[in-house]
Parts: sequence; structure tokens; C-alpha cells
Amino acid sequence: MNLAAGPKSLQEWLIRITFSVVGVIHVLPMMGVGGRIALEKAYGVAIDSPDMQLLLQHRAVLFGLLGMACCIGAFNSTWRPAVWCAAMISTSSFLLLAGFASSTNVAIVRVIWFDVAAICMLLIAAAAYAFRNH
Repeated sequence: MNLAAGPKSLQEWLIRITFSVVGVIHVLPMMGVGGRIALEKAYGVAIDSPDMQLLLQHRAVLFGLLGMACCIGAFNSTWRPAVWCAAMISTSSFLLLAGFASSTNVAIVRVIWFDVAAICMLLIAAAAYAFRNH
């Protein structure tokens, strides 16, 4: 896709917006790279070991990479299928795991709602793509 030409249709705009929103949702956890306090605030959990902090910081980096890939996919159509699949697997797997959890705190429920929003955005992008190609 020629970026200079810009979006050619309403569907393309919708795809770009939805991928951008999903990208931002996935970039937000990168704040956790900043350390224990940021992680505890984001997830509403006490991080009582350096190992747990390291694992959650690594998770933040991975989400940041996925978010950046979504943002690239917003403007580079060749990235979209792979990024769409990765984002859908990431968000839906968390929802599945959360469904099996015995309990969740308020911060985790907030993460769940962000993932629900991301899945809705991904489904809108898929529908816009399907409509654009028919």
C-alpha cells in the first residue's frame, strides 16, 4: 500500500483506526517496564519477589512489541494478517485464562475489559476487510 496516497475507502480508514486502537491497548502495559510500583498499580497485585517483577516486566515488553506491530499494521497492509492473528490469540487467551481463574481483582477486571474492547476492534477490522474485498 502506498502510504502517501492515503486510505482509499471508509473501510481502510476503519481498519487503520481499529489496528491503531488495538496497538495502543497493547502498548499501555509497557509502563510496567518502569518497575515494581508501576506493575503493582497496573495489576493490583503485590510483587514480593524480584523474579515475579522480572516476569511481569518481560510481559510488558512483549505487549509493547505486539502493540507496535499493531500500529505498523495500521499503515502496512502486509503486516495485518499476522498481527491480527497474534493480537487475537493474545487477547482471547487471556480472557480464556481469566475465565478459569478462581477470582480476579478490580485491576485484572479492567484488563479483561480492555481485552474485550481489543477483540471487538479486531472483529470490526476483519469485517471491514471482508467488506472492502467484496
